[in-house]
Amino acid sequence: MKRTAVAIGIASAATVLVWTDAQACGDKFLVVGRGVRYQRVHPAAHPGSILIYMKPGSQVPAAAKEIQLQSSLKRAGHKVDTVENAARLQDALKSVKYDLVLADIADSAALERQVGSEPSMPAVVPVLYRPTGDEMAAAQKQYGCAIKVPSKDYLAAIDDVMLQRLRTAKGR
Repeated sequence: MKRTAVAIGIASAATVLVWTDAQACGDKFLVVGRGVRYQRVHPAAHPGSILIYMKPGSQVPAAAKEIQLQSSLKRAGHKVDTVENAARLQDALKSVKYDLVLADIADSAALERQVGSEPSMPAVVPVLYRPTGDEMAAAQKQYGCAIKVPSKDYLAAIDDVMLQRLRTAKGR
């Protein structure tokens, strides 16, 4: 009985030591036989206001869910709103100044014409869910930037578009 109590005490002390040492070592720590990874936050170099058009039947809702798009953008420092239909999209564009509108590639051409008449002139960035290489290349050629899902570099793509917007705003 005494040996069991001593063994439990030693195991508890070792766990506390591992825990305190692990707190200081970065994005990983060891919890008695398991590694836990913190989700890294990539702060946006140029935070902006983003509208996500999640039209039912489009690929954007599935893509956004897979990469947790809305929460990732918020953690990066962007202001994010979502709309589900054309009427709410129009109302949102009239009432708030957005920098970017993320939409399905199928809706992007019509949306680009629509937002061109808005005072804030937000950039339309198409979202492609599991695209082929040719589809991605065509979207990037047509729009200059496109978001591929799943991908880890979508935050960098959004930062690139925000930087381009800042440069054109300074040139005006």
